[in-house]
Amino acid sequence: MRNSGQKLIYMLWGVITVLVVGGGIIAFMLLHKADELDQTNNQLTGSNSSLREQLRQAKASPTPRPTPTPDYSASATPTPSPAATATPKPPTSR
Repeated sequence: MRNSGQKLIYMLWGVITVLVVGGGIIAFMLLHKADELDQTNNQLTGSNSSLREQLRQAKASPTPRPTPTPDYSASATPTPSPAATATPKPPTSR
């Protein structure tokens, strides 16, 4: 009986050891993932701040307006045409 009791104790210690080691590995993986997400978040926040600054500068600077160019196209002025004169019709004989 003593032998089976010792086996049970060793098995319980084995299960406890596996659970502790597994918990440590899971904690390490979670901390690594949290650190990775924190770095990504910091990069995105920096990009967001940079874009906001660019937008603020774009709004602050006046937009260049095109300078009006004089219209040099020659427009033809209509010349008065001679008035149409009615030509007399020859008298018709009846």
